[in-house]
Amino acid sequence: MTLRLTCTSFLPERHPAWRALSASTELDFGQYGDWPVALTASGTQDALAWVLFLDDLLPWHIHTQGNPDAVQIAIEAIDQALAALNQYLLQHTTPTLVAWLGWHTDSLLRMARHPTVSVKVAAYLHDALYAKAAEHRHLYLLPLDMAFAEVGLRHCLDNRNFHSSHCRLSQTGLKVLSQNLANLLGRTRQPARKVLVLDCDNTLWGGVIGEAGLSGIALGQDGLGNAFVAFQQVAKRLADSGTVLAISSKNEEVDVWRVFTEHAGMVLKRNDIATARIDWREKSIHLREIAADLDIGLDSLVFWDDNPVEREKVRAALPMVLVPEPPAEVVDWADALASLDALAQFAKSSDDLKKTEQYRARAAFVSEARHAASAEAFLASINMRPAAQIISDSTLGRAAQLCAKTNQFNLRLIRYDEAGLQTRLAEPRTIGLLASLSDRFGDHGITGMALITETRVPDIAFLDAFLMSCRVLGRHLEAWMLSQLREHAQALGYRYLLAQFIPGERNTPAMQFLPEHGFTAVTALTPGHYLSDQITAAFTQTDIGTYYFVELARWQIPHLEVFQHESPAIA
Repeated sequence: MTLRLTCTSFLPERHPAWRALSASTELDFGQYGDWPVALTASGTQDALAWVLFLDDLLPWHIHTQGNPDAVQIAIEAIDQALAALNQYLLQHTTPTLVAWLGWHTDSLLRMARHPTVSVKVAAYLHDALYAKAAEHRHLYLLPLDMAFAEVGLRHCLDNRNFHSSHCRLSQTGLKVLSQNLANLLGRTRQPARKVLVLDCDNTLWGGVIGEAGLSGIALGQDGLGNAFVAFQQVAKRLADSGTVLAISSKNEEVDVWRVFTEHAGMVLKRNDIATARIDWREKSIHLREIAADLDIGLDSLVFWDDNPVEREKVRAALPMVLVPEPPAEVVDWADALASLDALAQFAKSSDDLKKTEQYRARAAFVSEARHAASAEAFLASINMRPAAQIISDSTLGRAAQLCAKTNQFNLRLIRYDEAGLQTRLAEPRTIGLLASLSDRFGDHGITGMALITETRVPDIAFLDAFLMSCRVLGRHLEAWMLSQLREHAQALGYRYLLAQFIPGERNTPAMQFLPEHGFTAVTALTPGHYLSDQITAAFTQTDIGTYYFVELARWQIPHLEVFQHESPAIA
C-alpha cells in the first residue's frame, strides 16, 4: 500500500522518524503547502494522510479578542478546507486519514471567564471533522492534541523548525505522528483482538485468595484496593463494548468464583466471563483451550498477568498471543489497559455488544456437542432457527466487519470494506446475503455473509465471497446459507455456480467445504467438455486456489434436515 502524505505546513521526507510508518507502507510525500492539490487530485491511490495544523489555515490576527468577526472568518476558512476534503472523499473510497492539531499557544488566564477565539474555532473544527467521519466510512481521524498530550505538547512542537523550514514539529512530534498514523492505518487492515484473558491473584485483586481469604485480599479498600477496582472498571467497559473476557488462573476454582459472587468490591461478575480455566496447569494450556472453546485463533487473544514468569512462558510457547508488559505500579494499570490499541475498534455493531453472551453460548455448545452420542441428532434437538436478509445500508457495516475479521471459515479471504461492498452490490444480478442464527444456546446474531456476482457467461454466477463467524461452526449453517443462495441465483436466471477456494494461513477449516457440499472441481472435467469451455469463458482463472462448480437444478446440499424450524430468507 502507498500512503500519500500532505500537510498544511512542511513534513521532512527523509527524517528517520518515519520508520514506524514506512515499515509497512510505501510513503509518497507531497510538496510544501500542496494539500489543496492533493485533495482535488483525481484518479486512484491506496491511501491519503492529511496533516492539518489549524493555525496554518487562519490569518495571524484571527486570535485577536477584539475582532467581532474573528470566529466567523475562521469558520469560513475551515469550511473551505473541509469542502475540498469532502470532494476528495466523494471521489475516493480508499482510507483517508486526517491528523489535526487545534491547539494554539495562549494564556490560561484569558480563558478564566470566557473561551478564546482559538478555543471556539478548535471546537468547531473538531465537531466538523467528526461530522464528516459520520458521513464517510473510509475517513479516519487522529486528534494530535490528544496524541501530543501523552508526551507533552511543548516537546512535540518546535518553533525553530517552523521559522527555519515551516515544519511545526520537533523530532519527538514527528515520531508521535508517524507511530500513530502507522497504528491507525494498521487497524484499517487488521481488526482488533477479540479476547482479553485475565489472571486473578494480584491482577483482578491484590493478594492470593487461597492464602489471604475473602476478607484478606486488596479490593475496593482505600489505596491499592481502589487501583484493582479501577482496573476492573476498564475491563468491564471493554466487555460492554464488545471485547470478550476470559479467565486463566492457577487457583482453586471454588475460591475464585467465591470472590466473583461474594466480594462487594468486585466490578466484574461471573456472567461477564465467557469462559475460564482455573486449575494448576500451565497458562499456555489454558490459552489454547480458551481459544478452542471460543473457536478463534490464538492471535485473537490478549493475555494480562502480573507475574513476569507467566508472561515470559506464554510469550515463548505462544508467540501469536499478545502479552502486554503491565506498568510497574498497579495504580497505572487502568490507564494502560484503557489505552491498549490492540483491543480498540473503530465501530461497534449490535452484535459486538452481545459478544460475551455469544461466546459463552459457543463454549456451552462445544461442551455439549462433545458428549453427544449423535452429532446430527444433537443439532436437530437444539431448535436452530436460521434467517437470511439482503445486505442493505443498515447492515453494510456488519457485512464489512465480517469480511475484515473472518479468517477460519472464509473461502477466498476477500477483505471488502464498506465502499467495496457498495460497489459490488450496485452491479447487476448481484446477490448479497447475511445469515443469522438462534437456538437453545441463544441468539448468535449475524454470523454469515455471502456474495454472488455475475460472470461473462449469462447463466454462470460466481461465489465472490462466502464466510462465516467461527462461533457458529459445527451447526451446518453454511449448508443452509447455500440453500438460500441457490434459490436467489435460480430466480435471477443462473444455471451454474462457480466457486473458488484460496488457501491461507488460517482458513484450513474451509478447505473441504465445497467438495463436501456438492461442488465438483473444474479440473475434473474432461478437456474439451462444453461446460469446461463455458467456465473458462465465464471467468479469467488465476493460478491461485482451486475452482469448483455446481449445477443449481441438480444440487444436493447435505445437512439441511437438522433445521427443523428454519426461517425463510428475507427478500
